[in-house]
Amino acid sequence: MRNEDNMCLIWCHVRHLRPKARRATTITKNDRDFELNVDYSGIEFPVKISDIGKIEKRNNINISVIGYRGKKQFYPIRISKGEHEDHMELLLLGDGNRKLHYVLIKDINRLLCSVSKTKAKAHYCLHCFHNCVSEETLAKHKEVCIEVNEVQATRLPKAGSKTRLKNHRICLPVPFVIYADFESILVPNEITKDDTNCDESYTEKYQTHQACSFGLKTVCNYNDSYSGEYTSYVGKDAAYVFLKTLIKEAGRCRSNVNNLFKKKMIISPEQEQEFMNAADCSICGELLGEDRVRDHCHITGHYRGAALQFKMQDIMESPCGLPQLERIR
Repeated sequence: MRNEDNMCLIWCHVRHLRPKARRATTITKNDRDFELNVDYSGIEFPVKISDIGKIEKRNNINISVIGYRGKKQFYPIRISKGEHEDHMELLLLGDGNRKLHYVLIKDINRLLCSVSKTKAKAHYCLHCFHNCVSEETLAKHKEVCIEVNEVQATRLPKAGSKTRLKNHRICLPVPFVIYADFESILVPNEITKDDTNCDESYTEKYQTHQACSFGLKTVCNYNDSYSGEYTSYVGKDAAYVFLKTLIKEAGRCRSNVNNLFKKKMIISPEQEQEFMNAADCSICGELLGEDRVRDHCHITGHYRGAALQFKMQDIMESPCGLPQLERIR
């Protein structure tokens, strides 16, 4: 819309409700009279993305905002979660003075099709910009799209199928855990004028999180005497000092694992008989054969059960599994 004020979103809203085939970008007297029918009370102009939700509730409309990187690359900025029947899509741009400017998108599918290689008409999902050949296909896509859980697509296994744990090494506790926490300060950025294309969306970075301190503690799950002392540091180079401290602490843990945690297996006659009578692997539950081995904890020496040899070899590749094997003689 051709406007001299900061009310471009209102005029987009008016044109959405009062579409025109000719001179659609011109704001007429009738448009200004019709502007009284939309409720933007209490909204500051230019409208921030965070205020669009208020506009949706007051006007019973879904408003989605699309960004533009240049070279015909579009991306979602705000996808409406409302359930209103009316919906409006906007393109967010920046002008030479780094101000927001909203542009009404009359047909989102036509806009996105103009940058795709396919010439056939497509229907786009605004959450992931996946194109579908029909509205029915789009409806099926939305069932497994990022729209469902706001994190990622959900794909359930087929009915009647079975899944099993494969990475068995994660079932064993790790001997050492390092807990760390950072504190940071907000450092203002110097805002300088650049050659930003006025036809592109942009994000203005005005603050930076700078690490200023950290705390670190190493805990041994088996014997607290092997735990490390609490370490803290305050300074501009907190991130660098943290990495140096972390590498040093990891080396100490690795040295303890290699040199101290080599306790021989402690197995009672009852456990030995239990091992001989065992039918299933204590790790994966599969049937045991002649390749069964005795599994015990490297640190405590306690016998843990009968296991398949190849399963134990997989776990031995892990730096934290620490198993020891005893073959049947």
